[in-house]
Parts: sequence; structure tokens; C-alpha cells
Amino acid sequence: MQSKTEFFLSTYFATLTNMNTHTLHLNSSPFNKILDGLKTIESRLNDEKRRGFSVGDQLIFINRENGAEIQSTIIALHHFPSFTNLFFNLPNEKFGGESFEVLLQEINQFYSSEDEKCWGVVGIEFKINSHSI
Repeated sequence: MQSKTEFFLSTYFATLTNMNTHTLHLNSSPFNKILDGLKTIESRLNDEKRRGFSVGDQLIFINRENGAEIQSTIIALHHFPSFTNLFFNLPNEKFGGESFEVLLQEINQFYSSEDEKCWGVVGIEFKINSHSI
């Protein structure tokens, strides 16, 4: 029979070995907001790729323009049926400080309402581990 310490350690290491690493490519503006600590949630469709994300997974943000990277860990996943619900229910400053209206306007440039209805959305909350520029 395992002691409590042995059980904790075996559970902890099993969790570590099950972590995955994911990459997300960003334009410079949102990338720099993350780098400056102004953005701590990335909003995406909850499509097949994002459905593989789990709390504790590693997330690498890559700047599309210069290849710089930010390494982070997923600390929470916020699932909602729409971006409207996501932005209404979480603080705007976690998305980079824009207003609710600006956040919706920006996200609608990337995703169709049909895809949003089909997949739902996810707010990927993260903490920065390191970065390279």
C-alpha cells in the first residue's frame, strides 16, 4: 500500500507526463500585449484543435511577424457558446483591456458566426513561463 506522499508524487508525475504542448500564432499586437502582461486570456473557437487543450498543458505563442515566442502554461479554460458570452462574463482587461464592443469587432474579423455556432468558443487563460525575442 502506498503512503500519502507516494500517492501524491505518483499522481503528480502522472499529471506531468500527460501534459501536451500546443502552439498558437499571433499578430504582433496581441503578442505584445501578452509579453507586456496586459493580456492573460486568448479567445478562440473551441474547434477540434482547442478541444485537445487541458489545464496544465504548455502553450507557446509565436509572433507571426518575427518568430518570437512566449512559453506559457494553461491555468483555466473558459467554455461558452459564443464570443458575446465569453467577453460578457470575463473581465475585458484579461483580453488586453479593450471594451466589450471592440473585442467583438476584432474577433469577428477572424471567425464566422456559423463557425461560432458550430464549435462554441473557449477562453484560454494562461501564465507566462518565459519568452524569447
